[in-house]
Amino acid sequence: MKWAIIAYIVLSVTNLYFNHDTWVVYVHRIGILAGIISVITVSAHYIKLGKWEINNFLSESSFFIYAYHATFLALITKASVKYIIPTSNFELIILYFLSSAITILIGLGLYYILKLYLPKFTRIITGDR
Repeated sequence: MKWAIIAYIVLSVTNLYFNHDTWVVYVHRIGILAGIISVITVSAHYIKLGKWEINNFLSESSFFIYAYHATFLALITKASVKYIIPTSNFELIILYFLSSAITILIGLGLYYILKLYLPKFTRIITGDR
């Protein structure tokens, strides 16, 4: 599945470079699919080789992160671009990945706190997944 990784990189760069064009929304959606396939493929490969182990906390929190990330990621991205003001495409790409990382880390923290202090509520809002 190396094609998915290469496609994801090409689609991500295209998405960032042409982000003001209306047609790029389709590139973005295809890029999301290629990214999902890439992550699953790479993860399965390293788990099969025994180099990675399944992390139960990450498995449990994945639905929570999925459900919460879109709105929060949009806020983080807008705030970072507004206050940091990237002056190059490279800086924009760095902000893009940092915004994603911050969103995931905050989501993991929120999930941990919710699961620790409100376990029944957490099971309800995640559909007990």
